[in-house]
Amino acid sequence: MLRPQTARGLSQRLPQIVSTRRIQPAASRRRQLATSAQAEEKDPVELDQITTLPNGIRVATEALPGHFSGIGVYLDAGSRYENEALRGVSHIIDRLAFKSTKLRTVDQMIESLESLGGNIQCASSRESLMYQSATFNSAVSTTVALLAETIRDPLITEDEVQQQLETAEYEIGEIWAKPELILPELVHMAAYKDNTLGNPLLCPKERLQEIDRDVVQAYRKEFYKPERMVVAFAGVNHDEAVRLSQHYFGDMKKGEDSSTISPETPAPEHSSPPPSFTSSPTPPQEPSRLLSKIPFLKNLSTSATTN
Repeated sequence: MLRPQTARGLSQRLPQIVSTRRIQPAASRRRQLATSAQAEEKDPVELDQITTLPNGIRVATEALPGHFSGIGVYLDAGSRYENEALRGVSHIIDRLAFKSTKLRTVDQMIESLESLGGNIQCASSRESLMYQSATFNSAVSTTVALLAETIRDPLITEDEVQQQLETAEYEIGEIWAKPELILPELVHMAAYKDNTLGNPLLCPKERLQEIDRDVVQAYRKEFYKPERMVVAFAGVNHDEAVRLSQHYFGDMKKGEDSSTISPETPAPEHSSPPPSFTSSPTPPQEPSRLLSKIPFLKNLSTSATTN
């Protein structure tokens, strides 16, 4: 009699034992997978690095492997910083990018840009002026050289300025003729009236006759300073980015506007950054207002682009 009872007891407990044995391995596997996933995941911030060069230029990189790289030079400038003497110049100056320089004519510049096989553009906004490009990894050094050349050594001839003023006049007329384009701008100006953010993004039409080469150069002298610049790279090794930035922008003097360089001089072979650089996996200073505003593309089509 004892044996049947024992058999019945085992048979009653058997489903529970089997069920427990089935659950435990599954739960264990889930824990192992979760632990493995946590080990592989990285905080996106860990992929970013910022180095500040001795002259104040910040070099920012993000590790994004791939066949293409992104390069941008961002200036802490824009319509909100304009006073009465410089009103509307931001709208004009982005159109003067990638024109003639001290080393190339307009045609030569266009030919150089087309040879990159990517796209390149300049655009202004209320709080920034950006020069940026997406290009093949093999053309990163050439792209940085062209960006540095158009930023630091443009000729900005009277003819070029006048041509862009005429283009801007036509553009302003077209935008004002389309309520869906101008209404957001009017609302923004009204909302931020008596505030620098309320400064017009478009150049006021009455200001076009007052802007010339001297006014454009005054704008550059005021804002094209190394401490107001960020050179950003996506998909470029941080040490390489620092090396290129040092070569093409490192001789700019803090507190002064851009100076003459020789972009045709090839960047030196890879070398470690000098000890005077401050480098860390996370920003050593407060987050830049520029970086927090990316992308800076304006809703109004006033940016100069080259595909």
